Amino acid sequence: MGALKKIRGLIKAIRYGNVLKTIYLNLRVLPFRQAIRMPILVGKNVQLWNLHKGCIRLSYDSPKTFDIFFGFSDVINILPPKREKSMFRPSYGTVLEFRGKDVKLLSGFSIFNNGYISIGTDVLINQHCNIYCAKRITIGSHIGIGWNTQIIDSDFHLVYDINTRKIKNLFKAVTISDNVWISNGCSISKGAFIPSNSIVASGSVVNKDYSDVETVGNLFAGSPATLKKTGLVRIFNIQKEVELKHHFMKTNDDFVVMGDDFDYTKYLTRS
Repeated sequence: MGALKKIRGLIKAIRYGNVLKTIYLNLRVLPFRQAIRMPILVGKNVQLWNLHKGCIRLSYDSPKTFDIFFGFSDVINILPPKREKSMFRPSYGTVLEFRGKDVKLLSGFSIFNNGYISIGTDVLINQHCNIYCAKRITIGSHIGIGWNTQIIDSDFHLVYDINTRKIKNLFKAVTISDNVWISNGCSISKGAFIPSNSIVASGSVVNKDYSDVETVGNLFAGSPATLKKTGLVRIFNIQKEVELKHHFMKTNDDFVVMGDDFDYTKYLTRS
C-alpha cells in the first residue's frame, strides 16, 4: 500500500503540479526535515516571488507529501485553468502559516503578504481569490471560499476627515473562524470577524467585527453585510452533499426534511 500511495502521489504531481517548482519551494522555505517530504505541491502556472526560509511555516505534526495544493487545477474548476496564473509574493520577515493539512488553493490565486497569514486544516480556496495581508489574517479550519473573493486587512490608502480632523488607522486584522462558507464574489475587508458556523452570501462585503454573535448558523449578506438569519449551516461532508444533490437532481422536491436523529455536526467537515 505504501508503494501504491507513492505512485499515486507521483501521478498527481505530474498531472497537477510543476515538479521543479515543487522541489524548489519546499527546499527553499521549509526546514529540511519537512522539505524532504514535499508537503506542498506547486501548480503548473504559479509565480513565486521573494522566497526565503521561513516565509511558509507548517505548524502541525508530521507533515506528509502533498498535504497542501498551491495553485493547481481541479475537477471543480469554474474558470478555465489554462488562463489562470497564480502568484505568491511574501515580503521579507513575513509568515504564511499552515496549521493543518488538506489545504487547496486553486489556480488563479494571489497572495501578497506583508504580515502574518494563518490557515487551518481542511480549507478550500477556489479559483481567482486574492489575499492581501498588511498585518494579520487568520483563516480557520473546515472553510470553503468561493471564486473571485478577496480578503484584505488594509484600506491601502490614508483618508483625512475634514470634519473631525482625524486620519484613521488603515490596518486592522481579519479573522474567519471555523466552519465558515464564503460564497463567490465576496470582499472580506479590514476589521472583519466572521464567527464560527457562518455563511456569507454571494457578492457580500464583510467589514465589521461580529465576534459578539453567539448564535449558530449565521447568514451574513449585503454590502455592507448584516446578519440576516440564524440556524443555517453548510453540509461540507462530500459524501452527504453528493447524496443530497443526486436526490434533488432526480426529483422536483423543494426540500428534504431530515429526521430527528439527524446530527448536522457530523457533516461540518469534508471527510
